[in-house]
Amino acid sequence: MLHYRPILIEGETTVHLLPIKLLHLIKGHICSMKTYRMKNRSTQDEVEVQAETIFAACAKLGWIPAMTDVEMRKDEDQE
Repeated sequence: MLHYRPILIEGETTVHLLPIKLLHLIKGHICSMKTYRMKNRSTQDEVEVQAETIFAACAKLGWIPAMTDVEMRKDEDQE
């Protein structure tokens, strides 16, 4: 069973739940120059966030999100 912790993305009023994972699981998946869509699990709303914003918010809490376990995907329109 995955354990989830809330993350509040700066500028957003909703709290997004992400699973706790190790940094090496995510390093190859998230490019810091890309924008990602993250889905709020409770409201199903989507918000676009920069990867560096995700990392910064998680670093403050001392944990790292894993893209494979959360409803995040690369926004291919951003080049």
